[in-house]
This record gives sequence, C-alpha cells and structure tokens, in this order.
Amino acid sequence: MVLLIGSANHERRVFARPDRLDVERAHDPHLSLGAGVHYCLGAPLARLESSLALGRLLTRARNMEPAPSAVGHKDITATIRGVKALPVTLTAA
Repeated sequence: MVLLIGSANHERRVFARPDRLDVERAHDPHLSLGAGVHYCLGAPLARLESSLALGRLLTRARNMEPAPSAVGHKDITATIRGVKALPVTLTAA
C-alpha cells in the first residue's frame, strides 16, 4: 500500500470542486498539515503566512488570471508532487 500525498484533498465526496484553488472555501477538512499526534507544530504559522501573502497578492493584483500556457508539474517522488511553474498574466485595470 502506498499513500499518495499528492492525491490528498481531492476527494469529490468532500470537496465540491477539488481541483480548483478556492481560498475562501468554508469547509476545509484538509490533510496537508497532518492530524492527531502527527499534526504539524508549525501549522498556525504556515496558515498565517499563507493568508497574509495570498491576501496581499490578491489585493495588489486584482486582474491576475492564469496564463494560457499549461501549469508545469514536477514529480519529487512517487508519492509527492508539486508545481514547477504557475504562469499568470496581469492586465491593466
């Protein structure tokens, strides 16, 4: 049995649109920071940092949209994957 961490948080029975980044998703029982005795001690700091960074980015770049090019993925291991590049375009207001 292999746990595919890259597949976590993509359960269609839990998330209405699991493949969409929705920073305002109200119900978010995600697995990214662990659970129980394996809960990440840095989780509150990680949430605060990402909230501040994304909030500031979205405030300053209101006209940001995904670029027409494809998202570049990278496979780190068989169970972990990431994003190599996430191109965006900014248009004048």
